[in-house]
Amino acid sequence: GNAAALQPQQATKIFDQTCQQEVELETVTPGATCQRAAAGGMVALTFPRLPTQTQKLCFVCTRGAESCKVIIDVAADPASGAAVGITARTASA
Repeated sequence: GNAAALQPQQATKIFDQTCQQEVELETVTPGATCQRAAAGGMVALTFPRLPTQTQKLCFVCTRGAESCKVIIDVAADPASGAAVGITARTASA
């Protein structure tokens, strides 16, 4: 089957908390990076430091007429400054 397409397509962009407006990942969570594997739909977000306020990040998956939202809650820095990373995989059939 077809793999789901992940939006926004640029690795430097993310959707805001409404999942409608594209914004630069760096402006929402400074220092954060997003790496996407060429195959398999793997996405790795890395946060070298947490934001000062809790943030919601959003990706939208589409396959044909179907769509889904991937919402990621990034906790505010409790002043520890520890690095945190997460990995998400898009659904494919």
